[in-house]
Amino acid sequence: MVRTFFLKNLCISIVWCVALECVLGCCGGITTATAEEIKTDPVVQDSKKNEPASVAKQSSSVKSPTSTASTSESSFEKLIKDTKRIEGLLPLYRKEDKLYIEVPNRLLEKEFFVSISIAQGIGDRSLLGGMSWGDGDDWVWVFRKRADKLQVVRKNVRFFAKSGSPEANAVANAFTDSILFSVPILAKTPAGGVLFDPEKIFFTDLPKISKQLSGFSFAKDRTNWASTKGFEDNVELRVAATYSSTGKSVLETVPDSRAATLTVHYSISLLPQNNYRPRLTDARVGYFVTALKNFSEHTGEERFVRYINRWHLEKADPKAEISPPKKPIVFWIERTVPYKYRQAIRDGISAWNDAYRKAGFDSAIEVRQQPDKTDWDPEDINFNTFRWITSGRGFAMGPSRVNPRTGQILDADIIFDADFVKHWRNEFETFTPGNIELLTGGHVNQQANTKGHGHVASCGCGQCGVYSGHAFQTALGMAALAATTSPVVSEKEREKLIQQGLKLVAMHEVGHTLGLRHNFKGSSIASLKQINSAKTRDRRPATTSVMDYVPVNIVPKGEFQGPYYPSQLGAYDFWAIDYGYRPVGGNSPESEKAALRKIASRSGESVLAFATDEDTMPGDPDPLSNRYDLGDDPIAFAQQRSKVVQELIPQLIERFTADDAGYERVRQAFGVLLSAHGQANYFASRLIGGLHSSRSHREDPQARAPFRVVDAGQQRKAMSLLTEQVFSDQSYQFPPEFYNQLVSTRWIHWGAVDVDRPDYPVHEAVLMWQKRMLQQLLDTRTLTRLADNGLKVDPKDDRFTSAELLRTLTDSIYSEVYKLETGEYSDRAPAISSLRRNLQAETLSALGKLALGVGSRITLSSVSFSSRSSVAAPDARSLANYQLKRLQKQVVKVLKQSEQKSSKLVLDDATRAHLESVIRRVDAILRAEIMTSAP
Repeated sequence: MVRTFFLKNLCISIVWCVALECVLGCCGGITTATAEEIKTDPVVQDSKKNEPASVAKQSSSVKSPTSTASTSESSFEKLIKDTKRIEGLLPLYRKEDKLYIEVPNRLLEKEFFVSISIAQGIGDRSLLGGMSWGDGDDWVWVFRKRADKLQVVRKNVRFFAKSGSPEANAVANAFTDSILFSVPILAKTPAGGVLFDPEKIFFTDLPKISKQLSGFSFAKDRTNWASTKGFEDNVELRVAATYSSTGKSVLETVPDSRAATLTVHYSISLLPQNNYRPRLTDARVGYFVTALKNFSEHTGEERFVRYINRWHLEKADPKAEISPPKKPIVFWIERTVPYKYRQAIRDGISAWNDAYRKAGFDSAIEVRQQPDKTDWDPEDINFNTFRWITSGRGFAMGPSRVNPRTGQILDADIIFDADFVKHWRNEFETFTPGNIELLTGGHVNQQANTKGHGHVASCGCGQCGVYSGHAFQTALGMAALAATTSPVVSEKEREKLIQQGLKLVAMHEVGHTLGLRHNFKGSSIASLKQINSAKTRDRRPATTSVMDYVPVNIVPKGEFQGPYYPSQLGAYDFWAIDYGYRPVGGNSPESEKAALRKIASRSGESVLAFATDEDTMPGDPDPLSNRYDLGDDPIAFAQQRSKVVQELIPQLIERFTADDAGYERVRQAFGVLLSAHGQANYFASRLIGGLHSSRSHREDPQARAPFRVVDAGQQRKAMSLLTEQVFSDQSYQFPPEFYNQLVSTRWIHWGAVDVDRPDYPVHEAVLMWQKRMLQQLLDTRTLTRLADNGLKVDPKDDRFTSAELLRTLTDSIYSEVYKLETGEYSDRAPAISSLRRNLQAETLSALGKLALGVGSRITLSSVSFSSRSSVAAPDARSLANYQLKRLQKQVVKVLKQSEQKSSKLVLDDATRAHLESVIRRVDAILRAEIMTSAP
């Protein structure tokens, strides 16, 4: 009984003590200012939106946090002693390298938009200062309180249903959010919020940068806060993040490969809650898309809802036909941009105002110059910037951040590499299969490398490979100017070319930040003659859209030279902005449909032709959808480029070795010219088995069929062109002394180009381009389309078939075998040249794999035929088999003729060995075919 009484009184005493402590903590007795007092301090509140808030200092030192939410509220005061409070959306408390973040009670469960950027990079891979991270997969977070823990939850925004509906319950049961972190709540704030240590969130590999740094792992012990800023609407955190390795993974851009430190910038803001109205997409107009699934939809053909990505523009005067916007789109030219290029970039950005004016907005875009001394960060979500970086990578990118629920663009930062004007790049000394793929099949998808979260993004918001290709085009233009003009004229024209190119790339990248996708049909609307007409009234723009990759315009000697690059927007650009931004009335996305359909129905007009990235991949059918082609006729473009190249090459040595220059630039210039020749001829090769495509709808006023087979006569002309300009060895015949002067740079140090041979590998370089053409012609998709096309044209009409392709290809490449002239050949004058023997051997391999049923597909990772790539069509197998037997029979005939005593045909050893090899290899292929065909 006594024991029970004692325990009961002890419990009562403890309860009273706890209650008294709570009363004292809440009602007074604290020497430092409370959070509420700080919040109302006029000094602290004297801050402007998007400028760092004033800082209030507490009175005592910070101590290591040991408390949890279960302790009294006085633990909050203990934790923040001697810290500086940084006012903002989420109040920050910092002392030296220790930081606490307060989440006010009103912001728990509220949706935050989190954007990640690389503020300071390492100059390698995608880890470049200014790089937006994870574009197309923007993050929405909520802070969720669970007992004594604070959870950081990434919201699943892809699936939704009408709030309160049965379907909303079904969606909640079917799809889950991702709880990224659960951290201890260190204290409650007097106002009911919570305080936590952000190191457990941000001192981790949150952006998954280690995926870009193979062999490196995050090193928390060498990571610290670089800067912390608070604003009315956002918080900006920078983390100096270190990644460590054993040193086996080598990074040339850091002093010691055992550690790489880069600065990661996190911009955190509330997801906008405004009157923005999403706008529905239309496949006829090229916008980046935010795709969601609506499970409340029961009447449509699918559940996907697709919104275009665009800025929130509203007229200041809704009744005016043309009105300034309530809030313009503001771009800042960063202070890193060189003075001499700022005007061209400003002109490129503001050029889009012409299109917005047609859509009803006056001065929709403002361009401002960042002062040399300023405190804001370019990564801040409230600033759209045009940034100049020095990565040595030679590229530009115009990514944007969007609200993943609506498609509203919230932020955009364009990065532009300084190597644009460093046109003589080491990569032009020698070309690899990978270089050739980039010139002919498109750019490698950089975005896929930066996401790294196992997601296909809802949108690809402006990742762009224009810059690497544009550097090549600039180099081609410079080579042409140096070889054909005097030094004085060349310097003047060089500057004109660079300024025009800068403006074009600025227009292109800004277009991405406005929501526009690529349009690779833009440069196919006018003939080369119209583009370079000496009469202004007859001259037409080089492109209908700056969203194309437009090549440098260079004409042969004696012809009128038009602009090097387009200087203004095209008809497609005006139309696309009209679709995306014109106010059309209504009170919901669905209510706008009729007006938007009317705008989109113009797609059948020739100047509004549209094709984008997924239409321009290797193996895609439309021969007018290319990167860096020019004009409405690929054959004419290939002929023009080849003529320019043939005129320039003889001038290289004299012009590029003047003023005590070495021979290295001759080699670089030759590499550029050889690639320009190959690239243009590749575009012509796409006519074979091609289909002209259109996105028009049947009821559009000038509608075209979705697909139209390329004219058979055009396909034959393309084959003749390739025979003459690519497969013939005459295209590569230059004086011997020329090839002897193509030397590589002689530097051996970090960053120097690694060349296997100091002399030029002529056979290897030529064969790589020839193989690329063979790939295109014998690609499984080309051959199957040729078979299908027979059913797509009237039986009475002319057709180009796979049988004609394989026969013409074999006859042209093995023309010496089928039409070998009699005579006495020698090692110095062989019957079949070494360049042709190489090509014939490669063709035999390709035909052999076709005969064995091994198809091929052009990819961005391989330039060889692969047994894993696809299965050849039966017709292709039979035809390849037939051509091999026919070839073998003719080779046997030639060899027998040469072996007769009275024969006037005397073969050289190299040709004889080559032909005997053909017989053996064909025998092996035919035997293997019998074995693989056996039951």
